[in-house]
Amino acid sequence: RGMVVEARVVATNKGGLELEMVGGVRAFMPAGQIDLRHVDDLDALVGQKLQALVQSIERRAKHVVLSRRNLLEQRRAAAEHKFWGEIEVGQVREGTVQSITEYGAFVSLGPVDGLLHISDMSYGRVEKPEDVVSLEQTIQVKVLKLDRESKRISLGLKQTVPDPWEGLAARLKSGDQVTGCVARTVPFGAFVELEDGVHGLLPLGEMSWGRVHHATDVVKEGDVLRLVVLQIDAEKRRLSLSLKQAAGDPWTGAASEYAKNSLVEGTVIGVSKFGAFCELEPGVEGLVHISELSDRRVKDVEDVLKVGDRRQFRVLDLDPTQHRISLSLRAVERSGKERIDAETPQVESDQHDQSPRNPQPKKSTQRLKGGIGEVDGLGLRDLRGLNL
Repeated sequence: RGMVVEARVVATNKGGLELEMVGGVRAFMPAGQIDLRHVDDLDALVGQKLQALVQSIERRAKHVVLSRRNLLEQRRAAAEHKFWGEIEVGQVREGTVQSITEYGAFVSLGPVDGLLHISDMSYGRVEKPEDVVSLEQTIQVKVLKLDRESKRISLGLKQTVPDPWEGLAARLKSGDQVTGCVARTVPFGAFVELEDGVHGLLPLGEMSWGRVHHATDVVKEGDVLRLVVLQIDAEKRRLSLSLKQAAGDPWTGAASEYAKNSLVEGTVIGVSKFGAFCELEPGVEGLVHISELSDRRVKDVEDVLKVGDRRQFRVLDLDPTQHRISLSLRAVERSGKERIDAETPQVESDQHDQSPRNPQPKKSTQRLKGGIGEVDGLGLRDLRGLNL
C-alpha cells in the first residue's frame, strides 16, 4: 500500500476504470480517484498507461484498488512547497490563463494560481479582460503581492513592459503639437490616446473656438487629430490637450477684419434678455445689445432676432484681446433709411406754377375805379353782368 505503480486501462464500468498491472494483475480505479477534477469521458482513457498509488490490496481476491488522484495530490503538495520557497515579489514568471472574470483573470503559475486584476492588464483603459487576454494563453506576468498564509498572489501584465509615462515630461512639453486617436467621448470632452498607455483629456472648451455642447458634435471615436499639449503632470498621469489651439486663433487679425463702423454679416446663435449673440465666423462672436436692435423700444429680443437668422450688423466697438465685439442692427437700418431719403427727389411748391391738366386763372389784384374796392380773381369782363 502506498506504492507507485503503472497500469494500463483496459476497460471501463459504471464505477470507474479497469486496469492491468505488470504480471497481469487486475486492478480497479474508482471514478473519483482518477484525477483532481471530475472526468466526464472515461472511455477516452482506455489504452492509456497511468501512474497511481496502491490504495488497497485484497490478496485472496487478487483485487487491487488504485488512486491516481492521491498521487497527483502528493506531487502537487511537493510542488507547492517548492514554489512558495522560491517565489518572490518582483519576479517575472510564465503563466497560463485558466479563467476570465469581469474583474480580471486567473493565471496558473504551475502548482498555484494568481489573480491578474483588470487594472494591471494595461497602462491604457481596459473595458473587458477579454480585450487583453484569452483562455489558455501563455503570458509573462510580474509578481506584485504575496500572501503566504492565505496563499494568494497578485499578478501584473503591464508591469512587464516599460511605463510609457516615465520620461514623458522629457519627451513632451506645453505647446508641443502631437497626433492622437480619440479613444472615447465623455460629457465633459474626449480622451485621446497619444501612444500605447498614454491618454490625454480634450475638454469641451478646447475643441473649438466656437460653442460646443456635445463632444460628438466635433469628434468621434477613432478620429485622428492634430492637437496642442496644454499641461503635463506625469506623476498624476494627467495630460490636457487642445484642438482649437492647433487650428489657430480666429481672432488674429480681427482688428482689421472687423474694424469699427464696418458692415459685417453674422448668424444669430443665441438670445438672452439683454441681447443676441451672433457668429461672424467660427470662433468669432459678437453681441447685439437689446438697445441696438431698433430705434423703437424692444421688449423681447426674439421680436427682432431669432436663432438662425442671418443679418448685417454695424461694428460699434472691438476688443481683440478680450475677444469682444459690439454690434448694432439699428445702425444698419438707420443708414439704409438715410440712403433711401437721400436718393428720393424733393418736390418744391411754386404758387405761380399751374398744372397742365387743371389750369387755374391767375388772380388779379387791380383796384376798380368808382370806389368799388379790390376784387380778387375777377377780370373786368366778368364785372359787366353784375348789378352793381
